Amino acid sequence: MSFISGSSLPHKADHWIPLRAAAERAVVPTSAMLASSTAIRLRHLANHLHRLGPRPVFEIFAEALQGAPLIERLERYAQLDPDLVHALGADVLPPVIVCIKSPGTAP
Repeated sequence: MSFISGSSLPHKADHWIPLRAAAERAVVPTSAMLASSTAIRLRHLANHLHRLGPRPVFEIFAEALQGAPLIERLERYAQLDPDLVHALGADVLPPVIVCIKSPGTAP
């Protein structure tokens, strides 16, 4: 018994499939494979969004909460250059300002 190159799976040397027969057995893309390619694209988009910084992440969440299609928004944000976003200061969330009124004061 020998091993497939680069694998720890054993195989019998006398059971090989001719290249032409292997090509005829090619796996037809299934929904699971398409979902996998979508997952790969989504991972890429998520990594890019993360590189853009907290402000763009906040903005895309706000847009999604208002009903914007998330994948479409992610694709749009993927066109942004992280270095340019950073250089413009658009990667940072502005500080939260909280006003505390003392009791009995007018607005």
